[in-house]
Amino acid sequence: MVEQTLPTLSQIKKAIPEKCFQKSLLRSFYYMLRDFAALAALYFVYPTVQAKYGLPGLFVWWNLAGFFMWCLFVIGHDCGHGSFSEYKWLNDICGHICHAPLMVPYWPWQKSHRLHHMYHNHLTKDMSHPWMTKEVFEDLTPFEQALLENPLSLFIKYTFLYLFAGKMDGSHVVPFSPLFTDTKERVQCAVSTLGMVVAGALVYIGLEGGKEGGMARIGSIYVVPLLVFNAWITMVTYLQHHDEDTKVYAEGEWNYIKGALETIDREYGMGIDDLSHNITDGHVAHHLFFTQIPHYHLTAATAAVRQCLQPTGTYKKRRSWNFLARFTELNYRLKYVAGQGVLSYVDWEVARKTPASAVTSSFSSSSSSSLPAEAAVKAAAAVPVAAVAAPVREGRPTRKRSPTRSSSPP
Repeated sequence: MVEQTLPTLSQIKKAIPEKCFQKSLLRSFYYMLRDFAALAALYFVYPTVQAKYGLPGLFVWWNLAGFFMWCLFVIGHDCGHGSFSEYKWLNDICGHICHAPLMVPYWPWQKSHRLHHMYHNHLTKDMSHPWMTKEVFEDLTPFEQALLENPLSLFIKYTFLYLFAGKMDGSHVVPFSPLFTDTKERVQCAVSTLGMVVAGALVYIGLEGGKEGGMARIGSIYVVPLLVFNAWITMVTYLQHHDEDTKVYAEGEWNYIKGALETIDREYGMGIDDLSHNITDGHVAHHLFFTQIPHYHLTAATAAVRQCLQPTGTYKKRRSWNFLARFTELNYRLKYVAGQGVLSYVDWEVARKTPASAVTSSFSSSSSSSLPAEAAVKAAAAVPVAAVAAPVREGRPTRKRSPTRSSSPP
């Protein structure tokens, strides 16, 4: 990609209608209440579904409840970015209300997610889904490798492995996790974790967990939908940032615009995009202006961003109606990136049959792209993987975070 062909952030912003940057507290509350109402309606009909339709009915119910948990998360996501309202205190209260029942510690999540937005597609500074070189991948245990590529891990990756266990970025529920750097952040972690405990206690009391059959009831009405929520958030966030032609940038090559334009708008169809508050098919605009555009303006903003970026060949959109199959395929094939400065994914099927010294960014030569100067990108990627091996993170032999990171948006 030739950097000078890219528009600046201010140029892209000028192309977006001014109304897209206006926050409406009434609209935000409407969508928040809509998602809570959908969940309340599902819980109201649960006894009927269980009694009349048995396991097939419950299977549908579990998937609907988990999906609307994901929709509610997106509202809390707006709160975390400050696009829910103009009032920080109200954003934080509503963010906790939306996220605590989902077992997401709001303030710690807000920090790691903000850093993800600040450094999207930076080899070492990005957060959430890790970027791995060959050396980093091979440092994982066989169990960790198998877990990463197993599609069933969708159901536990986010809450239990990422947020609780702290894989890759540090625990989000332990105040002395390496994720936190000062007393304020540790106190916020304790408060958000306490909010989750309170939400869990209310679920236990409300579903009469202490009575006969109580734990099975909690498992069916709450835990199984929570696992489905995990599947949605893991799948959607993965597909927003991973494809065969995805580029990752090392320090010195990365900048905010180049990282943001590696984001992918994916159309899921069947009403999923609208119910998910268009965080699926409006993600490029969201990444460019993540603190400024509320979710209900993403569709209009995306149309303007697409028109602005299409002449440069840098706007990415995929129709992903087969989203579950697509996730499963990419999650298996895209193991690690290779290159120097600008890195691309290695085709795992090719890598398994190729001597280690010859492995390069093989997707670069097999996938088509409309990006300018693609030949230059291919040349940059075609070097031995060892040349870009990530340094070892202290206390964990998988990767190291760069110590200096700004937390202020551009």
